[in-house]
Amino acid sequence: MTKTLTATLLCAFILIFPTGLSAQDSYEQAKAVVECNRVSAHPDDHLSTVPGVAWDDLDVEVAREACVKVFTLGAVNGQVLYQSGRLLDKDGDSSAVSYLKQAIDEYEYPMAYYHLGRLYEDGVYVKRSISEAEELFKKGFERGSLVSGIALSRVLGEQAKVNVYVTKSYLEHLKVMSRGHQPSADKLAELHANGYVAEHNEIFPHNKFE
Repeated sequence: MTKTLTATLLCAFILIFPTGLSAQDSYEQAKAVVECNRVSAHPDDHLSTVPGVAWDDLDVEVAREACVKVFTLGAVNGQVLYQSGRLLDKDGDSSAVSYLKQAIDEYEYPMAYYHLGRLYEDGVYVKRSISEAEELFKKGFERGSLVSGIALSRVLGEQAKVNVYVTKSYLEHLKVMSRGHQPSADKLAELHANGYVAEHNEIFPHNKFE
């Protein structure tokens, strides 16, 4: 990250999250948050101001050190709580759930809904519940998380043997597609071509999505 970009992010943080502390203390808090975000943010987090780190590239030890400093300085926010849950999950630590829930309960942080939904979907640290995952994905998507909408449409699509879920899946794919997600557009085309949500029509998907 360039020095100019870092400075811009620090100034933005201080303006958005005034603390009433001295300028130096505020600067140190902002600097710690930016570093925590830099090494642990999700690449698809629409609220993040940094590119993010893919799951496979996430260095737990490096990120843990950076994010613990945020807690020490008292600069915790929803993104930091979510990212802490993400790090703990990567490390196989079940306390990830409590951090994700805190990010939801106190900040309604969109990506926390997504990550907790994935845990419920897979039954990791919690009792597996597709209905709970579906609800979490829905809430995440309503709060702006595109990956939550993609996950929701996928989960509903996997239950498409029941007609009501075909319709729900279609609607969710339509919502996600409206935000420019090509795979959802492709899935909608597939649903139409196979006659799941309308009369069989091979021309419609071509005209609509290509």
